[in-house]
Amino acid sequence: MQTILLVDDDSPIRGSLRQVLEGDGHRVLEAATAAEAREILTQEAVDLFLLDVFLGDESGLDLLRDIRQREPDACSVVISGESDIPTALEAIRIGAYDFLEKPVGRSKLRITVRNALAAVLRSQVTRDLRSAQLQRYTFTGSSAPLREVERVISRAASVNMPVLITGENGTGKEIVAHRVHLLSSRWVRPMLKLNCAAIPSALLESELFGFVKGAFTGATSDRQGVFAQAHESSLFLDEIGDMDVGLQAKLLRVLQEGEVTRIGETTPRPVDVRVVAATNRDIATQIKEGRLREDLYFRLAGIEIALPPLRERSGDIPLLVAEFMEAFCVENNRRRPSLHPAAMSKLMTHPFPGNVRELKNIVQRTLLLRDEDPIEEFLLPMRGARGEAEAGLVGPLAEVKRELMRRHLRVRLDAHGGKPKHLADELGVHVNNLYRMLKEHGLERDPG
Repeated sequence: MQTILLVDDDSPIRGSLRQVLEGDGHRVLEAATAAEAREILTQEAVDLFLLDVFLGDESGLDLLRDIRQREPDACSVVISGESDIPTALEAIRIGAYDFLEKPVGRSKLRITVRNALAAVLRSQVTRDLRSAQLQRYTFTGSSAPLREVERVISRAASVNMPVLITGENGTGKEIVAHRVHLLSSRWVRPMLKLNCAAIPSALLESELFGFVKGAFTGATSDRQGVFAQAHESSLFLDEIGDMDVGLQAKLLRVLQEGEVTRIGETTPRPVDVRVVAATNRDIATQIKEGRLREDLYFRLAGIEIALPPLRERSGDIPLLVAEFMEAFCVENNRRRPSLHPAAMSKLMTHPFPGNVRELKNIVQRTLLLRDEDPIEEFLLPMRGARGEAEAGLVGPLAEVKRELMRRHLRVRLDAHGGKPKHLADELGVHVNNLYRMLKEHGLERDPG
C-alpha cells in the first residue's frame, strides 16, 4: 500500500479527495498547512504529495521546493484553484510530476495518481538497480590511499569533466570508471566501454565515430559509433595510451567541439558524452616519446585519478583475501578453511606485480589445489619464487641448490594439481624416487 499526503487548507476538499483515494486502496494522510506537512515528513515515508498552491500560511510551491530538497526522489502533484499557466510551468520546473486544476474530477485524479505512483515505483526499482550496481563495482579496504581514491571519485561524479584513470594492471581502473558513472547524473543510461588496445588501429576510428554506407569497402550500411551510442551517458575508453596518434587528434576535436563526424560524412553531429579514459602507461614517458599527444592528455585529465598498487595499501590484503575466499567457497559449495598466521604473513611480503587481480588468482588457485585446513601457505606464482630467490638465497652453494630444487618441485607439483605421478613423468624419474625427493624437501603429498 502506497502512502499519499494531501496538503490543502480546505477541509472539505481534503475530505473529498481522501474519499476517492482511499476507495482506490491508498493510505492517505492529511495536512492543512506547510508546517503540518513538514511535521508528518519527520515521522512518515510518503510516496506521493498532492499540494495545493495556496495554503494560506505559505505557498505550495515553497513547500514543493522544500520537499525536493529533503526528498529528491519524491513525487508531487500540484493542485490550484486557478487556471494559471505560469504557476503550472513553475511547478513543473521545480520538479512536480503534474499540475491539476480545481475542481479536480474523480477520473482525472485517479489517472494522475495512478501514473504518478507508477513513476514512483519505476524510480524505486531504478534506484535499487543502481544500488546493486554500486555494490558490484566497489573497492574492498579502508586504507588511506583507497579512501583518497573514493574522495576523488565522489568529487569527479558531481561534475561533467573528462576523467583520466591511471594505474598498474589489476588495480581496478574499470571499477573507478563504473563508480564515476553510477554516482553521476548520467547513471540512468548505461555506460559504454571500448578497449582501444583490443581493436586494430584501422578499425578503431569507425568504432569510435561510426560510418555511412559506402564509406569504405565492407560498409554495407550506416553504423553509429560508440560516441553516438553513448549520447547523454558516459564512455569508458580503456588503454587510451595505445591509440594511434593520428586518431588521438580526431578524438581531441570531438572532446573540444562536442561533435562527431562519421566516416564518409561531412556534417558533424552533436553528442553529449562524458569521457572516462584509463591507461596503465607512464604518462610522462608516453608524451616524451610522442606516443601520447600532450594536448589530449590535458583535455582528458580534467580530473586525474591515480590508483595505488596493492603493495602501497597492503593493509587491505587481509580483507581482500577474506572476500575472495568467501566468494570462491560459496560459488563452489565448499567449506571455507582457516588460515595459519604464517600463510598471511608470507602473503603480505609478496610484491604483487599483478595487484588485486593477482591476489584473487593466488587465493583461488590455493583453494583449488590445497585441501589442508588450516592453509599454511598460499601458492605464489613463479615470479614470486624468483623474487624470493633474488632476495633470500644467500649461503653455501649446496644450500642454495637445495632451496632452488625445493621451490622448483613445489611449483611444478602445484602445476600438476598436486599429482606426483604426473610430475614424475615430466621429470623422467620413477614415481618412488620422486616421493623420496618430495619427502627430503618437506613437500610430501598424498599419492595420486
